[in-house]
Amino acid sequence: MTKSLTLVQSDLPMNEKIIEIATKLFAEKGYQTVSTREIADYLGINISTFHYHTGGKSNLYKSVIESLYQRELQVLNQPILDFEESNFSDKKKVQDTLLRALEGFLDLMLKDPHRAQLYVRRWLEWPDEFMPQEVKVTLKTFQPLKEFLEKAKSKKSIRDTDSSIFIRSFLWMTYGYTITGVIDWKNWVSDPFKKKNLNSFKDYMREYTVQMLCAL
Repeated sequence: MTKSLTLVQSDLPMNEKIIEIATKLFAEKGYQTVSTREIADYLGINISTFHYHTGGKSNLYKSVIESLYQRELQVLNQPILDFEESNFSDKKKVQDTLLRALEGFLDLMLKDPHRAQLYVRRWLEWPDEFMPQEVKVTLKTFQPLKEFLEKAKSKKSIRDTDSSIFIRSFLWMTYGYTITGVIDWKNWVSDPFKKKNLNSFKDYMREYTVQMLCAL
């Protein structure tokens, strides 16, 4: 099928191809709407092959979520893991680490905008059978950032801001921008990948982070 060739790298292992296509379809149409037949047709494989590699639609969705959050955990938390405990009293180093972590997360969302689409769609679909797993991997992803913020607050390197509200606000702004761009006052939505829009949003998020957390 030629359509599948435009959506996924042909040299990927079959499991990764299936996860990539399933992520896009779940994001665009929702878990309940997408059928196993549709995913298989996009890849040009039969249902037996699909089930052999996935174990079924429910298991596939769990694999999609695990795959997405594993990458986010790495990108968001690597600057935090590299941060030396002795530097928590250094306001500049704390600020730089936060900006690297958050900007890395934003860049990851922009490389794969289906992530944001899927998360927003799923939040609107909750609660369902997948909610416990999604909650578990989400908390695991953002817990290190929360702990970093709490340690920085204890050293008075950042403002005494509610870290949970800050993280939630950052996520919604990031997801919203990734899906709709900045407001276009003629069309409401705009291209989030347009250089001018992207630079404006990154500047705003940088300033937002500094003002909310680092402007003592």
